[in-house]
Amino acid sequence: MGRETSAALKLKELSVRAESWPEEVQEAALRLLQELEAELNAPLSDADMAAVQRGLEDVRQGRLHSLEEIRALSEPYRGK
Repeated sequence: MGRETSAALKLKELSVRAESWPEEVQEAALRLLQELEAELNAPLSDADMAAVQRGLEDVRQGRLHSLEEIRALSEPYRGK
């Protein structure tokens, strides 16, 4: 068995503490986790798949910005 991540250990610890929570809070937490899990397993929409394909084509065509260009473009929005 592999090493557990810090997040996995924290989830296990939280799970133990959650056993003492009121039932309705446990149910709400369960619903949230189930929604997150469903999002992980959801297929990409046609629009998402098209965006991925456009991004891959940009990479193939060399249409990329350097880190310096990205920093310059985002500079006006930093620290706000």
